[in-house]
Amino acid sequence: MATRREETTLDKPTFAWVIVRREVIAASGCRKVPILRWGPHERNRSFLKVGYPRRGPPRHTVPDGPQLVLSSIQCYLLANVCGSRCRRDEGAYIRRDHCVILGQSRHNAKMMFLTLCVVLPTILALPARRSPNEAYRICVPEENLEECNNMAALSALRFSCVPARDRLECLEKIKERQADFSPVDPEDMYIAAKLPDQDFQVFKEIRTKEEPAEEFRYEAVAVVHKNLDITSVQELRGLKSCHTGVGRNVGYKIPITKVIMTCVKASPLGHDTATQQNSSSGSIQLTKMGVLGPHNDPDLTARENELKALSSFFTKACLVGKWSADPAHNTRLKSTYSNLCELCEHPEICDYPDKFSGYDGAIKCLAENGGEVAWTKVYYVKKHFGLPIGDVAPQTPVADVHPEDFAYLCPDGSKKPITGPACRWAARPWQGFLINNDLVSSVSDLRTQVSLANTEGVESNADWLNKVLTINNKTLAIDNEQPISPQAYLDKANYTDVIERDSGAPHFPVRFCVVSDVEKAKCQSLKVSAFSRDIRPAFDCVQEQSVEDCLKTIRDGGADVITLDGGEVHTAVTQYNLKPILSEQYGEHGGLYYAVAVVKKSSSYQSISDLRGAKSCHTGYGRTAGWNVPLYTLLSKNLIEKNICPYTKAVSDFFSGGSCVPGVLAPANNPGNNNPTKLCDLCAGNVDEGDRQKSHCAANSEEAYYSYTGAFRCLTSGGDVAFVKHTTVLENTDGNNKESWASNLRSEDYELLCPDGGRKPVSQYSSCNLAQVPPHMVVTSHTKSDTSIETIRHALLSAADLYSKRPDLFKLFGTYLTKKNLLFKDMVMVMGASNSQAGPAARLYADRYTNRRHPSVNVFHWLELRCRETGQMGPAQRVDAGRPRNVQTADLEVAILTAVQQATARSTRDIVQATNVSQSAIGTGISSLLKFLGKFRYVWNSSGRRLNLGGLGQSITRRGYARLCSRLAELLSRDTGVNSATSLKAVEGETPVQQRYFEMLQLIKTCDHATGGN
Repeated sequence: MATRREETTLDKPTFAWVIVRREVIAASGCRKVPILRWGPHERNRSFLKVGYPRRGPPRHTVPDGPQLVLSSIQCYLLANVCGSRCRRDEGAYIRRDHCVILGQSRHNAKMMFLTLCVVLPTILALPARRSPNEAYRICVPEENLEECNNMAALSALRFSCVPARDRLECLEKIKERQADFSPVDPEDMYIAAKLPDQDFQVFKEIRTKEEPAEEFRYEAVAVVHKNLDITSVQELRGLKSCHTGVGRNVGYKIPITKVIMTCVKASPLGHDTATQQNSSSGSIQLTKMGVLGPHNDPDLTARENELKALSSFFTKACLVGKWSADPAHNTRLKSTYSNLCELCEHPEICDYPDKFSGYDGAIKCLAENGGEVAWTKVYYVKKHFGLPIGDVAPQTPVADVHPEDFAYLCPDGSKKPITGPACRWAARPWQGFLINNDLVSSVSDLRTQVSLANTEGVESNADWLNKVLTINNKTLAIDNEQPISPQAYLDKANYTDVIERDSGAPHFPVRFCVVSDVEKAKCQSLKVSAFSRDIRPAFDCVQEQSVEDCLKTIRDGGADVITLDGGEVHTAVTQYNLKPILSEQYGEHGGLYYAVAVVKKSSSYQSISDLRGAKSCHTGYGRTAGWNVPLYTLLSKNLIEKNICPYTKAVSDFFSGGSCVPGVLAPANNPGNNNPTKLCDLCAGNVDEGDRQKSHCAANSEEAYYSYTGAFRCLTSGGDVAFVKHTTVLENTDGNNKESWASNLRSEDYELLCPDGGRKPVSQYSSCNLAQVPPHMVVTSHTKSDTSIETIRHALLSAADLYSKRPDLFKLFGTYLTKKNLLFKDMVMVMGASNSQAGPAARLYADRYTNRRHPSVNVFHWLELRCRETGQMGPAQRVDAGRPRNVQTADLEVAILTAVQQATARSTRDIVQATNVSQSAIGTGISSLLKFLGKFRYVWNSSGRRLNLGGLGQSITRRGYARLCSRLAELLSRDTGVNSATSLKAVEGETPVQQRYFEMLQLIKTCDHATGGN
């Protein structure tokens, strides 16, 4: 103990800090500026605390905590003022060419503060000195870090690698001087130009080897027949148009943007104008003419507004591609606006591959298939017609084409020969490399290093050339004339308004509801990134204190969407009139995941019953894997009494060692204030911020032990069992979680506790789990129109599709600022519409929180709710669930019931013969019957033995009900060629009858639910 006291009382500074304006630090050129975190009431965004806490390290050790690090010349000047407080590099203090302001005792803090506030702005204004041999820090998305390190290891190069979450974080790191440069797309430049206090410069470009001297990556042009009688853009109306494809720059975005904002010669008219520079026609003006017509109908989605406008403007077109990420909506749109497919090779498909799609295909559509205007790019015009491309000799033209028969249509309505300079509508800038102003003085050397890396990568055919520098075998790095700001870089190509295009007012963004500061930060990042990548409508963010508050806000129209765990979906549907519209998909498991119980390998637990008296860690109250499934497990094994209310008391008594169940004491979950506080004993609050009280046991990421990662962290910090999903252990061990608490954890030190006893490695979750459960879902208000829901779906599916393929752009499905499972679960692979791709589990779960493998879970959850509300268990009172019945429909349903119950019908054809009704009508009748039966899931008579079928004038036993469901399943599967285990994806594209029958099969599962069947 004496030694311990000596260590803690060793000569140390107490509490030293200074307050410095953010812009002062930003201008300093400092390599590293760690700061003290603000307390909950100190969030003044204009200043930073710089220093380290009073429980700091010994005097003769470099502080691990926050420091202000300055270059040597800045430190030297500062030393003249602060004397011995500022020390040059001596041994362990700090690395060469830097010094650190060490903490001072409390009585010196005020003087230090005053001194630095007066002197530091002047000192920091001096540029930091760069060593001639210092490595340039390239920022790369963390998934490419290994390749970057391989590049940096080459002796010929002076690079070091700075990992970041994605390109968005790379921009922040360059801005904050934590990195020097990074490759970017024009869309990244757009984001960079919008960041506050930014000083970015584009210093090098990535151009093609074929056109290394071209100013832009491509120029968007409109090509017409030379003899076409047209003198203005307005006269495009009624023509036949050829496009590269939906959503593409040249063939879709630019025509829509530029035909709305039409270019005319500069005039004194008082229109809103913006000057653009055209290389061939000088300075002209952009004037909003509305040529394409309005496309902001609030009853249509943004995409449908555009398609409708194009369909009305052009008589025929070829516009291939997926018009919607939802297959059903895609089909409807192509049927509604079918004239936009009439010029395609396969109008009935209107998708890739198609002879008349793409850059070259659009020209073929014009030349060979009756098109009158083609939207393409200059390179392919030259290639198609055999014209010179850059320094390359003329290409071999396509047979029977004559370039003199075609012309460029200019934005002002004039025409130019395609054999001469093009008149472009817009251009797409090249990709490039971005630095901050501090690197401008070294830009010549940096350019040399990038070019050298280009050469080395090509010669060695290195993977890092493309993954790190984004250079491929057709491109190379080229110096631009001089560094240029990203905004100016975009403007010279007239590309900014292409990125910013919209349908006009009114604007209805998709508003995420979030429950923590870090989740809002991720939402804001999504908003910025998605907008730059043409995902419309835009996203926005609304923050509330809890999930329940979010559900209220969405119900009341203050927000639009939130992603919920299955248990929370049940609450949203039954208590807040919300409904699911999308479900998460998890790779090989589709729309399902496993709920598991995790214990330490060193523990002695061998069965669920062994956990009595243990300390338990849960994802949150009412959540599927963390609460409902464990609760069901305890109930089904008779480890807690079914008739003891509330179940929270029973769970608390079982896990008498203490628990962490975030949200269990929230007013919405604890209306009678009866839930035991012991269920929060293990919770830690925001331990990383030192705020235990405010966030303690809260159902959001401010509670360190919330959700899957939090519950596992609880296990590692003293818990005995964690109830999580099957991927949680692997996501947070073996180096997959970089947070300090998880950095040394190994997956082999944890095992799964099987429900029937015994344990297995965490990789064997498929044979050792408590339940296989439906996915998390996105919910919105039930009162929203079909159009509004489709608009929301389109935006979310578009974002999910892009960022699942390109996480380097923005990591939507992954850790954000060290926090996991924000907005969506990290393990999400894709999103699916809950009425299509999501699969049967999503739709059934939406209806009554149904679990396909373990439906009894939901029965017990319902009983728990009833127990809380009424104070007693047992069956519900008889409820007349009958509905007004159409006599003809009721007679048909009775006939179907009779035929199935008496086993006289071996197929739907037998019912057709018995009733003299068409097979289509039989299908409709069965669908209606099953929907009707679905209403009786919990409606049994007082004895709990018979189900009263209201409007059908029948009653049925539970066993008979199950038998009926089984017979219907057999009947329908025989006729449709599918069975109840078939996923929806397997029958997509089949006949409408098969699809309808498949929907019936899913309703049968709802029938199964009432009997606890599988």
